[in-house]
Amino acid sequence: MFKLLVPLGLAVSSISAAANADASGAISVNPGLWNWSHRTVLVSFPIEEENTECLPAEQSSISLNDLAEDLGQNCSITDVTENGSGYDFKLACNGIYAGTASGNFTKISDNQVRLTGAGEVSVLGEVGSFTIEANANRVGECPVTTQ
Repeated sequence: MFKLLVPLGLAVSSISAAANADASGAISVNPGLWNWSHRTVLVSFPIEEENTECLPAEQSSISLNDLAEDLGQNCSITDVTENGSGYDFKLACNGIYAGTASGNFTKISDNQVRLTGAGEVSVLGEVGSFTIEANANRVGECPVTTQ
């Protein structure tokens, strides 16, 4: 799956995403080569990452529940509400990075998506706030590989 969400607060973010948002909290996008970036600020400490990956057609739709599962922190999504071009949601995790967040997953176009979130995370008994902004843009076709 196209991972744009990075561990939430180190714990909220996988963006992946030719249609409209649907009732299951899923967003679909065009397959192809995608560039993604995120900026997470955890207790005033910024963490940034950028990558380009091929998103195959069979992975070009993802639900909020898939995003929560990809975090690998025993996370669940609740209070999902459609907001026209995406979803607002709440996230709760009980793994090494335990915490809660409110987020927004938005389809800007078939070639661009964004995820934002804010909340609190506890790591080894220390609690801190975090914010995240993740963006993904389709930049072309996947390279053709030969074997």
